[in-house]
Amino acid sequence: MRIHLIPCSDPYSRKHHKDTIEKLVPKNKIISFEKGNEIQKILKDENYACWGVTNAKNNSNLKKWEKMKAGDVCLMYRDKIFFSAGKIITSFKNKELSEDLWGLNKDGLPWENMFLIDEIKKISIPIHILNNLMNYSPNFILQGYSTYSESISEKILAEFDLLNWDSPFYTSNCETDEEKNLRIKEQLKSIHQTDSLNNYSKSRKEQALLREFHLKQNKTQCSLCHRTLPNELIVAAHIWERSKIKNDEIRKDPNIAMPLCKLGCDDLFEKKYLIVDSEGTIQKNEERIGSELENFLEQYKNKKCLHFNEKTKLYFKNR
Repeated sequence: MRIHLIPCSDPYSRKHHKDTIEKLVPKNKIISFEKGNEIQKILKDENYACWGVTNAKNNSNLKKWEKMKAGDVCLMYRDKIFFSAGKIITSFKNKELSEDLWGLNKDGLPWENMFLIDEIKKISIPIHILNNLMNYSPNFILQGYSTYSESISEKILAEFDLLNWDSPFYTSNCETDEEKNLRIKEQLKSIHQTDSLNNYSKSRKEQALLREFHLKQNKTQCSLCHRTLPNELIVAAHIWERSKIKNDEIRKDPNIAMPLCKLGCDDLFEKKYLIVDSEGTIQKNEERIGSELENFLEQYKNKKCLHFNEKTKLYFKNR
């Protein structure tokens, strides 16, 4: 996984951002220029955020772009702020499509090294955060397209608190659940200190890994309500409150968290309206439940917590 930093300050890029990121590009237009079967298999939605870079002098941009892979992260920058983040879906070279979308730049070059982006997030991260992290001059200004090695990219994204994605981040190229779980466990072991107070925010280094461990490919089943929902509606909820855990090894145990939905289960469990008993059955917390919640909580009656087992029951007990 690499990070790609894209300046978006000049008049060309500002207009392109409105035309092909904010407004999106229809799938049919992309396919009409890019007729290969591979990209047609990838494109499932009707519209996509689309960007491109020129080859630049001595093919400097081209060489960086050629390192781009699906699952990489793109950060866009202008006015001394990183304002947008997204995941790379695919990259492809298409001079004709780029000219149709954007024309040519002032030097007569097309933005032909193209890529599609999804999971776009609005962010607001000052350039000085990057400058401090990378030991750049305080006056450093990002002038051109840049990319970094995988290890540095992960360091930047951790500093920016941008490790949580709905699609796989650490394990995008894993073919089996066993391979995925093994890789995440290895990543968790490599964390030496779970709390990190950086210049921008206090990040929990293990949290993104725990979430990815429990997420399935596109949809995941909530451990309490049992509904299978899109990953964007699922969190990795701590069974035993993280603030009470002082041992980093326990914090890094994948069993300490379980997938819960944002449709109510996460809050109800966190705030202890719902509890899981010693047999793994979901119970209403009678000390907290008022009459206004009685009917709503009937949906959990006689349900078992899907994440209750020999490895997790002690964590539920400690809660």
